[in-house]
Amino acid sequence: MGGYRLGVDFGTSNTVAVLRWPDGHVRPLLFDGSPLLPSAVYAESAGVLLVGRDAVHTARVAPGNFEPHPKRRVDDGTVLLGSAEFAVVDLFAAVFARVSAEVERVAPERPSTVVVTHPAAWGPHRRDLLAAAAAGLGPVLLVPEPVAAAAYLVRVAGLRVPVGGHAVVYDLGAGTFDATLVRRTAGGFDVLATRGLDDTGGLDIDAALVSALGATFGTRDPERWQRLMAPTTPADRRASAQLWTDVRTAKETLSRRGGTLVHVPLVDADAPVGREQLDAVARPVVDRTVEATRSVIRRAGLEPSGVAGVFLVGGASRMPLVATRLHATLGLAAFVTEQPEMVVAEGSLYADPPPQAVPAQAVPAQAAPAFIPPVSLVKPVPDGLPAKARGAGWRRPALAAAVAVLAVVVTVVAVVLLQDGDRDPGGTPTPAAARFTLGYVQTGTESVWRVAQTRSIQEAAGAANVDLVFADGQGRQQIQADAIRSLIERKVDVIAFSPVVTLGWDTVLGEAKAAGIPVVLVDRAVETGDASLYRSVLGSDYAAEGRKAGEWVVWTAGSGPVNIAELRGTTGSSVADDRSRGFTAAIAGDSRLRVVVAEPGDFTRSGGEERMRVMLARFPIDVVFAHNDDMAIGALRAIEAAGHTPGTDIRIVSVDGVRDAMTELVAGRLNYIVECSPLLGPQLMALARKVHGGETVPARVATEETTFDQNQARAALPGRRY
Repeated sequence: MGGYRLGVDFGTSNTVAVLRWPDGHVRPLLFDGSPLLPSAVYAESAGVLLVGRDAVHTARVAPGNFEPHPKRRVDDGTVLLGSAEFAVVDLFAAVFARVSAEVERVAPERPSTVVVTHPAAWGPHRRDLLAAAAAGLGPVLLVPEPVAAAAYLVRVAGLRVPVGGHAVVYDLGAGTFDATLVRRTAGGFDVLATRGLDDTGGLDIDAALVSALGATFGTRDPERWQRLMAPTTPADRRASAQLWTDVRTAKETLSRRGGTLVHVPLVDADAPVGREQLDAVARPVVDRTVEATRSVIRRAGLEPSGVAGVFLVGGASRMPLVATRLHATLGLAAFVTEQPEMVVAEGSLYADPPPQAVPAQAVPAQAAPAFIPPVSLVKPVPDGLPAKARGAGWRRPALAAAVAVLAVVVTVVAVVLLQDGDRDPGGTPTPAAARFTLGYVQTGTESVWRVAQTRSIQEAAGAANVDLVFADGQGRQQIQADAIRSLIERKVDVIAFSPVVTLGWDTVLGEAKAAGIPVVLVDRAVETGDASLYRSVLGSDYAAEGRKAGEWVVWTAGSGPVNIAELRGTTGSSVADDRSRGFTAAIAGDSRLRVVVAEPGDFTRSGGEERMRVMLARFPIDVVFAHNDDMAIGALRAIEAAGHTPGTDIRIVSVDGVRDAMTELVAGRLNYIVECSPLLGPQLMALARKVHGGETVPARVATEETTFDQNQARAALPGRRY
């Protein structure tokens, strides 16, 4: 597999770097314990440039020496920081030097290849400047950001775009937005059209939310609010920075939850903020990005119906409102990973130029070609850089924040199948089988496992002659319930759904029963006093999965006491309850083993990382039991950031078996995985067909699964599909 390979996404607000080891395992570089390195720079009096959190922290003392977004100054030539001028290329190079220092800390040798990404619209001059700034990292290739994003979503996340098919990469970062239409080729992806909005990003949504808070607190205490908005003392600058940090954190929290609090310093108040309020202030910003997306599609001579789907990247794209507005306005299916800010950097690792172009006709129609970007989209580093950059400075226009009441509208859309012939194996009916309509309501896109399950169901529906109507529940019970009611109104033949929580479904399932529409539960159960509200549950034995994890801990415990931390799934979900129950039963008779802390990580990497960080500060931990792989990978990062070696100092057992976790298991950073397969599509189609035909079906249909140690994972990994 060659030497080390480094991918760097130099962003407007944050820089992300991902390193691939020679054995194939991939991990992000951590900067002060986080994969996000602020791209900010600060000039000290001696002319030394501080980077990242050091720059952000020091800027509170002398903000005139601070540049938070060097990438926006790409055309300025020089930038005045304090009383000294610095070349823009030097600001860029300072950020890359921080990345280089971290590579030297974690890797025993320099990367053999370095890939740096750039906006698709950047011309030769900007690319040359970027290449020169990054030259200290090693041999560099430049790759357009949307090409890297598409590589990740096809190569790593497993989404399907056929050769000749089109997709949109929707990149909503902190400071800018880019929409790019790409076409799948036999060699990778071509960029057909792109449009950027330099004055639109997550920071604008933060500003709109701050303005909404100002409507209350600016009236209540105008003097203190003015100090927060225009601080002049170090104390006020610290308070202002705290407010903006809290607002950004609230925005991210509201992507997962319905409400949170924002602390307003100086005023010393905690303001409640709900998702509806965030959606109201964010909608003008999001709608601008949706219109830009529409214009890119039309510029390429297409209509939205000719696009397979939208790939969401950039940290701000995880807001549920983004997918909702794309669905409602353009009718496009949106796909987002749990950490969209990591997509471009990791995708760049797969952007290898081919030795020669491969004709499209050389790829069989039913093959799933490996991703290799076209030669024209990968630019080697130039030998030199023009002595002086050109162009005018960038200025952000004032943002007029709109605050209005926004009604949440649930849109159920017919799913667009992203397929290229790579279907789930086994047991699907022939195309001659009678067609029927299946409505499916997913929990969301909270994990790689969940995305793979959605893909399996979509592909199996196409193979089984089933009309699939798909809805994304965005992790909220009310959205799922509203989607089920929409399916009832559409008079679908069968409804299937994966309930986000266990309780509270009797009313809407009763409505489906009254309409004569049978219901199948997928991978999760519900608690109800009326078993006639659904016909069958298709999924794993979650208690058995927890028991297998517990048995492994018992077998490997050794002689001493073992302190266990349990990262639980979503509170109230049957998966979390059953896995915890099975694990507890397996270790109950062993006095060496004790669960010292158990907290929910909501099945997400960020949740696992956040909870693990808190656990490590409070308890001595020997073993982590994570209810899914995404939380395990998040915990792994927190363990590493705390100075421990995952897999050695603290052992980790997880459930699922996704490719990322299997790679970590092979590398020895995870220790044991209990499989929970997401590839339920063919079984669901067969079960739904029987239910539609009035046949008797079992109350529960279980899937066959196994377990993996390091050697078993090494053998299984090459053929892993998710």
